[in-house]
Amino acid sequence: MNFSKSIYPILINNWIKMCSIVQEFELKSKNFPEACSKVWEVTYGTSGIYLIKVKAENSSQSFTDIQKVTLIK
Repeated sequence: MNFSKSIYPILINNWIKMCSIVQEFELKSKNFPEACSKVWEVTYGTSGIYLIKVKAENSSQSFTDIQKVTLIK
């Protein structure tokens, strides 16, 4: 599922909505966290696909350890 640029500002300002989108469309990455208590940021990739960067909040993981999840099922 691709999102148009028109909803990009809405997504980047609504972390709960982004978490819901990930759950609703069962989006996954190799190490996708089960919990949604993360810091979310939406970016627009060079391929034209929106990505979610996941930054760990807890002390056991580094904030520089970023996972990318495409918004495509």
